[in-house]
Amino acid sequence: LYSRENFKLNRDAALAEWRQLCSA
Repeated sequence: LYSRENFKLNRDAALAEWRQLCSA
């Protein structure tokens, strides 16, 4: 359960970072 939640959080963070890089 913890790993699944952590993976989801990491994926969301990575997507947000890519979105910032692309829009920058």
